[in-house]
Amino acid sequence: MRGIRQILNVHDNKRYDYVGRHYMHEPQWRKHFGLLKRYGMSFDLQLYPSQMQDAAQLARERADTQFIVNHAGMFVDRNAPQGYRAWREGMRALAACPNVAVKISGLAMFDHTWTIESLRPYVLETIDTFGCERDVRIELSGRPAF
Repeated sequence: MRGIRQILNVHDNKRYDYVGRHYMHEPQWRKHFGLLKRYGMSFDLQLYPSQMQDAAQLARERADTQFIVNHAGMFVDRNAPQGYRAWREGMRALAACPNVAVKISGLAMFDHTWTIESLRPYVLETIDTFGCERDVRIELSGRPAF
């Protein structure tokens, strides 16, 4: 075992709210988070853009722990410009932390009629944001990667 993934997704829309609580705000959770370093484990962040600033703060505080953003940040609010801006700014805050990498996956979770062209902007923005120097993984449910 190399790391832990915890679903942290909290959203105002109950349809998208996975856990109903903000773990990153809980002192006990943050205390136990510190155990990852002791065991040499990474942390997979499954979260929404609205949580990315908190996650970037956690990554700065725990610079000794490798973070991996799951599903390219689970950009659920795609139908409005402010949703795109929140995602892009959140991803940039996370990418500013050298101990954060990204997994480009799950993009079709919220776009069931996706095409390579409909996902291309998110893939390219993610690569531009995180660069090619760190661990960037692309998975597309059995479809060819970009």
